[in-house]
Amino acid sequence: MIRLLLNKMKCDEFIISLNKVVSTMKAYMGLKCKIGAYNSVLKELLALNIPRGNIFLLFGEIDILIQFIGLKSVDEFVQNWFDPIRMIGGTKDLITQTLTFIVIS
Repeated sequence: MIRLLLNKMKCDEFIISLNKVVSTMKAYMGLKCKIGAYNSVLKELLALNIPRGNIFLLFGEIDILIQFIGLKSVDEFVQNWFDPIRMIGGTKDLITQTLTFIVIS
């Protein structure tokens, strides 16, 4: 397993070079919801056409875990999934924190 520690300045360079190397990847996104906003967040996630089988409800520090399989690039993940999900937290103030893991194979 390769562990990388990136500062914000190097992150864009890393994503550009990563897109050239990666054939397939998975991403997991953990969401911490505002108290009482779980149902609203789930409705918004389903409205983004995320399959029900890829959304998991948890109890603890992370309330909702979303699995994304078969991604071809980091840009695809950011444009299609990360930014729209992050906007749920931004515009409607339903999500308080996000945590993202990217698995490269």
